[in-house]
Amino acid sequence: MKHISEATEIWEAGVTEADILEAISYSTVSLPWTFDRMGYGGNSQNGINERLFHIRQGVLNQSILQRVLTERGLECKKDWTHYRDSDVFDFSINNSVFDVKTFHVISSKTAALHRDEFSRSLVFKQRNYPGPEWRSFFPLMVALTQVSVNKHKDGYIFGISESWDDLRNRAPQMGDNGFWCTAPFGKAFQFFQSPLAINARENAEQGFKVSTKLVSTQQCFRTTPLTVTLFGEWCSQRREETLHVSAGRAITSKLAFTALSCIRVEHPATLSATDQLEITALSRFNVAIPKPSDPAINLNDADFVWVITRGQQRSNFIDLRVPDSYRVFWLGHIPLSEFYECFKKYRAYFIPHPSSPTSNTDARLSPGAQKKFAALDKRRQKFIDKGNKTIVPHFAPLISSSDIRAGIMMVGGAIKPLGAACYFYPPYALRESAMYILPADLYRMTDLN
Repeated sequence: MKHISEATEIWEAGVTEADILEAISYSTVSLPWTFDRMGYGGNSQNGINERLFHIRQGVLNQSILQRVLTERGLECKKDWTHYRDSDVFDFSINNSVFDVKTFHVISSKTAALHRDEFSRSLVFKQRNYPGPEWRSFFPLMVALTQVSVNKHKDGYIFGISESWDDLRNRAPQMGDNGFWCTAPFGKAFQFFQSPLAINARENAEQGFKVSTKLVSTQQCFRTTPLTVTLFGEWCSQRREETLHVSAGRAITSKLAFTALSCIRVEHPATLSATDQLEITALSRFNVAIPKPSDPAINLNDADFVWVITRGQQRSNFIDLRVPDSYRVFWLGHIPLSEFYECFKKYRAYFIPHPSSPTSNTDARLSPGAQKKFAALDKRRQKFIDKGNKTIVPHFAPLISSSDIRAGIMMVGGAIKPLGAACYFYPPYALRESAMYILPADLYRMTDLN
């Protein structure tokens, strides 16, 4: 295998309608079963919609990769129907299992961030740059939370997706052809999406129906019903139903559900600033299901109203479609064992200091970070003590009382995560600590076969 030697060895791939539809199909039903790695939680509308967005993003990029590899004659296996499996994102190529990692560039922000225009030529030019200047720095990261001794992958494939604007901040417009969705939050999130509650309903073969009501101040002027599609499950099988909701009256789903992942609202731009959609559950299964961390909370409590509005400063809907100009640059791949060795030769970084905002500072070992590394080492040693072998790194030799001698993008902050910066994560955008290597460490995509 050969390392990247010219910019054209970085593959550039556009998006097709089939790619988009596959990503939408998966993301609209899988939310209750997808690990919340970024810690968004379910207490805010924006937070839960961010989760929905990132699920769509990951599936879309992998669908693009599968299509591109198949077109080049490689045997790829990817089955999105098993969305409840923890290893659903594993990517099989010619009997090798890869973990696909992509990062996103928003090109409209290039001028404001005073960075060079994104291109594969730029990535190739800066492929060896080790920092600290973040505008020229392309670290390829794997979050520390994803280090596992139990799940073996053969390697990583890295890519960078690009769109002109921030797709998370789009607002519905008339005739925009969007696929606008929103997901339950608060008590609705607990009821509709708690795996404990879902499994209990499935075991009892009892669920709930969904009641939808449009409360509108312009009721006398609204002559066209609002089209709402429910995406969920009945006893582990995908289920969806479309309702046509007229202003001032509630309509109940004909079908029963055991889980509700999200809803789609067609043309939410028709909602006025004061309109609201009220979602409630009519449950047939009234057994209390205590939350393990707080038994006083009943996860099966149907006494709630999920209120959806258009949103003011930010839309309460997320568009699961992407523009035709969306594209992904596939940089290359690396065996897992080599990744774990390569990251040791780089520096650990933290956020830029205000006196030097263009450069990351050297990371120092905080008490919180020391505990995280110790926990990783403890898990590793426990695995070894059982007679197993692992290539997962031993972190203790890489740290001292204050120094970290390895390529790690550190994140700190008790209230809001503050992390090291790079080309696609400007200052304060990185949310979790991660090991990193550089594009120069990757092997060419053509060597996957």
